[in-house]
Amino acid sequence: MNQRAAGVIDLEKQRKRMKFTAQQRIVLLGMMPREGEYFNILKQREVRETLAFDDSEQKTIETETVFVPGGSLTNWKKVDKAVTLKAIDVGEWLAGHFRSELKKQYDEKKLREDTIDLYDLFCGVPQR
Repeated sequence: MNQRAAGVIDLEKQRKRMKFTAQQRIVLLGMMPREGEYFNILKQREVRETLAFDDSEQKTIETETVFVPGGSLTNWKKVDKAVTLKAIDVGEWLAGHFRSELKKQYDEKKLREDTIDLYDLFCGVPQR
């Protein structure tokens, strides 16, 4: 079953185990809020640690940094299949946050190729 067919998260459930690709994990890490209420920050720390790549995963990833005018780019040369999908428990608060961020991108017509599958997963496929 592809990720689009996996369905939309049911926010009424406490937690749902979902699988994310390495690229999706990086995108989700970038969508995490940087500030907030004390207990939400503690939740965010736990989520960041879950989404992050641990030492064993990092050893199976080969990257190359290319310097370009104004900064640098990291190219992924090799990603081990074990790193490709990681099961993560997604709770109601986190699913709501990601859904809100993705809907905002959709409404502002700022969805990107790397967020479209996440939009489908968290918000459902939009109707034309």
